[in-house]
Order: sequence, then C-alpha cells, then structure tokens
Amino acid sequence: MDHAIHLINHTPIKWLDWKTPLEVVSGLVPDFTKYKVFGCATYVYLPEEVHPKKMGPRSELMTHIGYEPSTKGFKFMYVSNTIFITAMATFDENLFPCCPIAHTPCSRPLHSRPFSGPVEYAFKA
Repeated sequence: MDHAIHLINHTPIKWLDWKTPLEVVSGLVPDFTKYKVFGCATYVYLPEEVHPKKMGPRSELMTHIGYEPSTKGFKFMYVSNTIFITAMATFDENLFPCCPIAHTPCSRPLHSRPFSGPVEYAFKA
C-alpha cells in the first residue's frame, strides 16, 4: 500500500493542471529518476552487524517492495519474508526473483499453473 500511495502522490493529475499532489502541497517537483520497478531484483549492501564474518558476502539478493515513508530508503524482502530497509542497493530491473514466468527461484509460487511460454502484452499509447 505504501508503494501505491507513494506513486499516486507523485503522479501528475489532469484536474491539478498536470501537477502532482506533492507539487501542489509542497511546491517541490518530484525526481522521477529514482523510481525503480516494483518486484525487481536488488543486491542490497549488508552492514557489518548482519554479516559478522570478514570473508562473508557483503550484499544479498532481495526483492524491491517499495519505498520507506519519510526517508530516502527503499524496502526490500529476503527470501525468508523478512523486511530490510536501506538506501544502499544495486537494482537489476530485468530480473524478478519471485516471478514464476521467468523461471527464477521463489519461496512461494504465485500460482500453480505450469509455465506455458512467454507472455506478450499489447499496450495502446
């Protein structure tokens, strides 16, 4: 829900003369370059408290699940459904760890339907 509300508040609206609600309230124009694809793979930097071994991994593959309100951080989810919040991550917007269509590992399948090939979507501009 936080991710959807964040996007709605940063989307231009016709009856506001194509301004965003954030722009009307605060006067700030949102920076659209920071938006990332929901559900994409991220390699999240782990602080030393999380990886105590010197030779252990410094980052972990997680899934991007939204933005943290009132901070510059992002929300990520481990495979074990643990939420992790940080601003230091590398995004791979072409990989979706929990997407059964892409044949990537997922802790819970989204549906039990077998893979039937790539799905094509047609959008009108």
